[in-house]
Formats: sequence, structure tokens, C-alpha cells
Amino acid sequence: PSEQRLFRRMSVFVGGFGGEDAAAVLSGDGLDAGTVVDTLSSLVEKSLLAVETAPGGAVRYRALETMRQYGRDRLVAGEGTDTSRRHAVHFASLAEQANARLDGPDQVAWMERLAEEQDNLRAALGWLQRDDAAAGLRLAASLGPYWTRHGDWSEGRHWLGHLLDADAAMPAGVAGRALHMAGTMALLQNDREEATRQLTTGLDLLERVGDLDGAARAVNNLAGLAIEVGDVARARRLYEESLDLNRRAGTSETAATINLGWLALEVDDRDEARRRFESAGAGARAEGDVDTEAWSCLGLGVLAWLDGDLAAAESLFDISVGHWEKLDARPSLVYGHVGRALVSRDRGEIVAAAESAADAVQDAMGLGGGERYAFCLGIVVSVLAAADRPTEVARLSGALLSLAGAHGWPIWSWYRRHLDGCQDAARSRLGVDRFVEATAEGEAMSLGDALRYARQAVAPPAES
Repeated sequence: PSEQRLFRRMSVFVGGFGGEDAAAVLSGDGLDAGTVVDTLSSLVEKSLLAVETAPGGAVRYRALETMRQYGRDRLVAGEGTDTSRRHAVHFASLAEQANARLDGPDQVAWMERLAEEQDNLRAALGWLQRDDAAAGLRLAASLGPYWTRHGDWSEGRHWLGHLLDADAAMPAGVAGRALHMAGTMALLQNDREEATRQLTTGLDLLERVGDLDGAARAVNNLAGLAIEVGDVARARRLYEESLDLNRRAGTSETAATINLGWLALEVDDRDEARRRFESAGAGARAEGDVDTEAWSCLGLGVLAWLDGDLAAAESLFDISVGHWEKLDARPSLVYGHVGRALVSRDRGEIVAAAESAADAVQDAMGLGGGERYAFCLGIVVSVLAAADRPTEVARLSGALLSLAGAHGWPIWSWYRRHLDGCQDAARSRLGVDRFVEATAEGEAMSLGDALRYARQAVAPPAES
């Protein structure tokens, strides 16, 4: 009977589970936590469960979907509700633990753990959406940093939007954090109207409950909105306000410091940009925050590239890419690949530059992020210019500038100057009439057409 009961209950797990998960979720009501793993081993011996051992030695159990559904169909009245509730509570607790550690020295391990548990976390969100929307919103807010870093912006906005719309009393602090995360992902997907509404409303709630760290993050992203509409002065004021909130809260100042570095670079104050990037990098290393260290190295890499120090730029971009690959941070990797391509291009290593550009396009596709589209299309323009393919430069730069204007994509000034140089060279090679004609062809492209054109332009030649 205990095996049958365990077999039924384990059907609440989706995509596998560990021994500790099983003990927390499956025990109770006649099943002792201390015997759960032994009973699981018995089910493995009977081929009702598969067991996998990770490289680190962690054991994970998994049932075939047909067997899981068979057990699900046999959950007795009340048993399924109780077990599903324990499952949701357990994974909500896991997400909250991860949320507290995603900016620290264990962030890689916690990103991996959350990635491994995505199916269980979705199941928990689904159950809580129906039975406890307030707890579901807390879970979704906890997952916000993971979704943001991993590039799951549409999924994150889906869950947060539905739970925020639920007819339930939400604690102001939880709603404030959730609105901040939803607004962040709206900003990343270039939905400025919704980002402004959600970030502003979220900030009001966070200030009301005295959540200084949450308020600092919201203000930091409102500064990002200001940059996107070209209001550099407002962005600076907001970043400084975010820094002040961090200091009052006693939390990390590295995010606002990094962004002040990018702002300085936007107005070509390279000395200030370098100071900001170096300061943020030192702070990130002290905190064990490899994500922010990667952003620091990216900024310093751009400065090195602008100064013509390709060896230093390459080393810095490699650090960024290495950190982001460990985190599986696809949106950030776009910038790392662009940096690598710029270095290879300037060394005359066109094949390597094309490979990095192709990686940037691949990582950007599907994200729905305007700035990243601008960067990946721009780097293909740059590589094509170095390869002396002026017609394609004119065509793709026409597509890029037309799409950027239509969708409001920001193009950083240092990058725009580089792309202007690529266009000027293509115009000289083609002559004005042919350049204008090719540019118009690009301007007629849709976003999908432009991304496919860019990907094909840097694709390796087919083997004969």
C-alpha cells in the first residue's frame, strides 16, 4: 500500500525530482519522510521509476509520462489536492531561496537548479494561480530575476500578468516586486508604455512598504527607460537616486554604477566610464557576482576596443562570454558575441568575426528585445563591411535603421558612429545611386526578413 500511495503521489512532479523534494512533498498522511527514498528505490527496482545521477553525484528520479499520468489518474479524493499543495509550497520555497542568492557567489548553481526545475515550477504556478493567487504572485516575483537573466521574458510576463490580474488581495510588497519584474521584462521587450506603468506603480508600492532595495531596482530600470527615449539628464538623476537607495538599504551598488558607466560612454566621457566600470567590477568580484562582473568586463572591453587595444578587448570580452555561458544568460551573450566579432573583424579575421556575429543573431532571435536586435543586425553590417560586401551592407543597414526608427530601438552612440563608418565605406564603393537603391531594399524588410537575411549573410559556406 505504501508503494502504491507513493506511486500515486509522485505523479505531481513534472520533469523529475530529487530525494529531498520527494521527502518534502510526498510524506504525510500515512507516509513517513524517512522511508520515502527507500520506497522510491523499490519503485526503481520494479522499473516504475528511472534514476539519473548528475556529475556532482546528485540523484534524480523520473517517471515516464505514461506512468506519471497513470498515477495521476489514481490519486484518491483529497490526496491529489494535499499533495499538489505541498508540491507548490515546496517549489515556491525553493524559488524564494534562489531569489535571495541570484546576485551572490552561488548564482551559477542556483540558475542551474531553477533551470532543472522549470517544469515543476510551472506546475506550481498553475496550481497556485487556481488556488492561492497571492502565493502564486510571490512565486512569480521570486522567479522574475531568473526569467530576466535567462531570456524567458514572454513567459515571465504571462505568469506575472495573469496573477496580477487575479481577483485576490495581494500584499503591497509582493505586488510591488511583481510589478517591478513585469515592468523590467516589458522594458526588455521594448514595450515602453507598459514598462512605464508597471515600474511606476511598482515603485509606489515598494516605497509605501519601505522596500528600499526593491525601490532601487525599480528606479534603476526607470532610468533605462529614460535612456531609451534619449533623456540622458533624467537617466543620470535616476541612476544617482538608485545609488542613494542602495546605500540607505545597505545593498549592492554595482548595478547602478555599471549603468552610470554606460551613460558616461554614451556622452563619450571615457574616463568616467572607465572609473564606473572598474568600481562596479571590483564590487562584483568582492560579492562573488559573476553576472555583474561580466557586465563590467563588457564595458571595459568596449573601451579597450575603442582605444584600439584589441588584445585587452579580447580578454575582457572572453571573460564576459565565459561568465554568461555558465549562467546560460542568453540575452547578455548577444553583447559578448558582438564584442568578440568586433575584435576579430578589426584583426582581419573575417571567418571568426562571422561566427561570432552568427552567434549574436542566434541568441537574439526569439527574445523580442529591441536593443539586442539592433546590436546583432549591426554587427553583421560591420562584418559585411570588413568583408567588402557593400551591397549587403547598404541593404542590411537600411533594414536596421528603418526598424530601429519604427520600433524605437536605441542604438548606443559609440556603436552608431561605427555603423555610420561602415555605411560611408559602402556608399563610396557603390556610388550614391546604387547605395540608395540597396538601402531602400533593406528598408522594405520586416524584422523577420532582416534577421533571416543577417543570419544567412554570416552563415558558413555550404560544403561541396
